[in-house]
Amino acid sequence: MKESAKLILKVLGNLIIFAFEIVVRHAKNYTNAMFKNNYPSLTPQAFDFVGEFFTDVSLYILGSDINVDDMVNELFDSLFPVIYTQLMNPGLPESTLDINECLRGARRDLKVFGNFPKLIMTQVSKSLQVTRIFLQALNLGIEVINTTDHLKFSKDCGRMLTRMWYCSYCQGLMMVKPCGGYCNVVMQGCMAGVVEIDKYWREYILSLEELVNGMYRIYDMENVLLGLFSTIHDAIQYVQKNGGKLTTTLQMNEAKHSYFPTVVFAALIYTSVSLMVFVLGWDKCGGQIGPFSPVFKLCKYEMIGWSPRSAAATVKHSFHYTDLSPIRPSQIFTQKARLGFSFLASYKLCMKSTMGLPNGSMLVQTHVHRVSDAIQPSHPLSAPSPPSINLAQHQGLFQ
Repeated sequence: MKESAKLILKVLGNLIIFAFEIVVRHAKNYTNAMFKNNYPSLTPQAFDFVGEFFTDVSLYILGSDINVDDMVNELFDSLFPVIYTQLMNPGLPESTLDINECLRGARRDLKVFGNFPKLIMTQVSKSLQVTRIFLQALNLGIEVINTTDHLKFSKDCGRMLTRMWYCSYCQGLMMVKPCGGYCNVVMQGCMAGVVEIDKYWREYILSLEELVNGMYRIYDMENVLLGLFSTIHDAIQYVQKNGGKLTTTLQMNEAKHSYFPTVVFAALIYTSVSLMVFVLGWDKCGGQIGPFSPVFKLCKYEMIGWSPRSAAATVKHSFHYTDLSPIRPSQIFTQKARLGFSFLASYKLCMKSTMGLPNGSMLVQTHVHRVSDAIQPSHPLSAPSPPSINLAQHQGLFQ
């Protein structure tokens, strides 16, 4: 009885695992066929991404510690750079690692695929979780049967079983079998140590039946995985439908990132000019610049109330930048080089001019550190008004 029950559970468990593997394989083939028939330009790379996704699905069902949301995110993160460069903008050159990482990050920030990834996460997560619990429950049943099948009975149980089977033999009654009541009493005595398992075993069987009956709709792995290709197709169509708006948004973000390094160097050269004005004014007045002197009034906002945003905005207008259109790489490199060399030359001149001044070198270095610390990775779209200055706080420094 036990051997047959154990064998049935083992065969059933293996058949269910095999059936799930067949479902995963069919779902993978359906998804690959969708890409091949509708988006042939994406197939070489899309096949790899789809294969990795369904491999993770199989591993999750078998008990691997994989997060379903991460699986879905990785699938769409990998697909979007290919869709953007080969489907939406087929004229673009082959994407590099940096561009791919940028597009992967933009995919989540801009919700490129709409709510389809979240929908897939919900359906796949619920269906796979139920399937995984079902397989774990079957394995638990096999373990319980194995445990009870190898129980060691006591000597009293052995004597009772011997008396039940062979006492009639001693009396010459070879064909007489023990009565049913006697058999029950003997078996209850032998199984007293494990009889309490019966209650929980019955509850286990009922729970397993309820779990199987509840595996339908979004909790049905077969229904969800075999229809996954259709949801992915709808997600790609959503991207194509909003392709123009999406491309414009991505180009604007790219323009901001391309423009930012130039603005940083522009802010640095603007500050170095302020330092030179201050040093030359100091030398001209013999190092006696008071807080109300003309040179101090000229430089106080640049030196003490300086803001990298206001400086960058000033340089922006001086360079006649009126929009955030993309700048050619050659222009960016040229501007970076000119501004960078100008800043270094001005900084060296300031350091040389302040060598003999009280706190001069320290003042220049401190202000340059203020420039570096103040620069944040954001685009200076406007120039805020200079902050108010407490002259009493800085009076001793300039007298």
